[in-house]
Amino acid sequence: MTCLGRVIAMFNFKLLTLSLITFSFIFNQVNVLASSINENSLDEFHFSIPVKVWKTPTQNYRGLVIAIHGLTMHSGTYESMAKNLNNLGYLVIAPDLRGFGQWMQTHTKGSQLQSVDYEASYEDVLRVITFAQEKYPNLPTFILGESLGADIALRIAGSQKFDLKGIILSAPAIVGKAPVIASVVLSELPKVMVNPKHEINVSPFLSKYIANDENIIQGTVNDPLVRKNLTVIDLLATLKTLTSSLSYARNINKELPVLILQGSQDALVNPKGVNKLVDTLKVKDQTVKWFPSQGHLLLETNCAKAETLLALDTWVEKHNNVNYPDSIAAATLTWNDKNDINLLNKNQ
Repeated sequence: MTCLGRVIAMFNFKLLTLSLITFSFIFNQVNVLASSINENSLDEFHFSIPVKVWKTPTQNYRGLVIAIHGLTMHSGTYESMAKNLNNLGYLVIAPDLRGFGQWMQTHTKGSQLQSVDYEASYEDVLRVITFAQEKYPNLPTFILGESLGADIALRIAGSQKFDLKGIILSAPAIVGKAPVIASVVLSELPKVMVNPKHEINVSPFLSKYIANDENIIQGTVNDPLVRKNLTVIDLLATLKTLTSSLSYARNINKELPVLILQGSQDALVNPKGVNKLVDTLKVKDQTVKWFPSQGHLLLETNCAKAETLLALDTWVEKHNNVNYPDSIAAATLTWNDKNDINLLNKNQ
């Protein structure tokens, strides 16, 4: 790097640091009070928050999966994964985190109900799990989260509030890539300095970092329910949520099985964070599945790879104390081609 380049880089770093300190102060002064809403009641699921519920045709459920989406995403991004689990007899429930999905779509721009609120979202998810377990007390429960959703799943598991069969962590955001975060803020820094509530367009960064598969990228950026604008306050709230993930992991019961799914080509979070997570977890049964050719999004897409869904299905069935049915491979094959299945079997 040239001397001029180093000077510019140092200036940008100092400017970003000063900006984040300023916005941290502003963030601490902001108190967002997001009240409950009464919508999206789905048959017997009368949640006071927006949720998606995927049922099996017979409703003769063999297990329950609570799915938590990541930053900018929404519950509906789990459609393909949920239908895949439906084929195996699992009831899947996914709430929208506050400020995303239906929260953003059904409320006036700038209203409190559009605001990102991770603490209220955490409480929402706890309520969903409580309701579902009370209604289906005999169903084994799995908690699943991708990216930011995986960090919330870690917090839930670390709280030890529920009887769980296992947790699935897809692309957990343990170690973010600082240049990505910095570039988001610096892209519109002058506007942010004038107005801390200015919404930064994150679409270019979704296109660049969210996946290395063009179909996944286009499906994400063209989804009207995927949030495309975030304030610096939202980003700071996100960082604050992520920084506690490892402390939650330390509190997880050592008897709780954990599955970690991670793409080696992840450009949004550092895949090395998985190593830190594995070292922190004290659980006896932990499985890590690496996908050498995949990027960040693995499950929150209609283009989920067959190898990913097969790894998920196999692990869930194994930890549900049931025999591995032939229907798993058949159901999974409908999502992609046989080459992915053969590659996975060859590597196992």
